[in-house]
Amino acid sequence: MPAQERHRLEGFMQAGVFLGLTDNAALADLIEPCHRAVFNKSIAERRTENPLNASYERIDGSPYQQPTYSRKPLRRRGSR
Repeated sequence: MPAQERHRLEGFMQAGVFLGLTDNAALADLIEPCHRAVFNKSIAERRTENPLNASYERIDGSPYQQPTYSRKPLRRRGSR
């Protein structure tokens, strides 16, 4: 799946969780059989075979949960 489509799908999934229509456990239960049908292996098996992609998928996005306007601003080079 192209990255753009994957990220769009993940956005819809996160929206469903945010709106209370589903939860992460229910989504995982839906994704696992689909993943097995496409790749003939579980998500865990595929991560074991390709650890570089597994580390990418486990990126912690929690620092970005805070709205941008309330995060500490970064200083740009050359500014005082």
